[in-house]
Amino acid sequence: MKGKILIDELKTSDENMFLDVTYNGAPFTGTAYEDSQFLHSEYNYLNGFGHGRSFSAYPNGQLQEEFFLENGEKIEETSWYQSGVKREYFKKSPFLHQFWNEKGVLMLEDNNNMSKEWYPNASLKTELFKKKEQVYYGKDEKWALKIKTKEDFVVLEKNNITFNNPYIGKHYMDLLQDYSFYKYFIIWLDDLDIIEREEVICNMIKSNVLWHKYNGINLASVRYKIHKAIPYIKLEINNHQKPPSVSSGINDIILGLNSLHFAHTIAERARLALHELEK
Repeated sequence: MKGKILIDELKTSDENMFLDVTYNGAPFTGTAYEDSQFLHSEYNYLNGFGHGRSFSAYPNGQLQEEFFLENGEKIEETSWYQSGVKREYFKKSPFLHQFWNEKGVLMLEDNNNMSKEWYPNASLKTELFKKKEQVYYGKDEKWALKIKTKEDFVVLEKNNITFNNPYIGKHYMDLLQDYSFYKYFIIWLDDLDIIEREEVICNMIKSNVLWHKYNGINLASVRYKIHKAIPYIKLEINNHQKPPSVSSGINDIILGLNSLHFAHTIAERARLALHELEK
């Protein structure tokens, strides 16, 4: 066949550019390339399938990604930020998936037996021992909760969760700095007595963190009807800030899922809450 040609000259599968690849009606063997303002990419093929090394590079020559295929199937891949810091690594066998932030801190590691996630300060956040247990830690790496699981993933069922109540009671505001903790926090909050729950939610409303404040107002008015929170909510009537979008975890970032967006400003949320609590 032919050597290097433009990728647009090839006909490929609609689902996968590395399957059923032909050139002038015949299976393609060789290298296809494409150029843009931001990347130069080269893809290798053998008998109509992606095979061997392919890569994309930034204009300065720094690799953006490098991957290896066998008969159209990706078996290994590495990607980098434009700074040269490694971003992601994947290997099919034995399975391994890792993800780093732009500062070079390992944020996620997943293999056949377990999955780990770290905070941006490099302290351990979660360990999932597949089909056994997940452990969630604070930034000081002391455990906050444990969840028994029979799957490779976590199913949030109250009966399977053990909370470290003394630790969470002292550190819930720190734990809530990471939005992925919120789903566990709600289950923990439901088990508190009324006085403790009121104190926690009022502390959320008084917080300087906007999404803590927003969700505290929401919990006080919609979920628990906490009238004791009314004076604190009234103080937010002129707070026209809106919490910034937040991600629910590194897995969502990797999968390209949308971040959580808040619908109202603090003032708008406060007025709605007061309407519910004072009617």
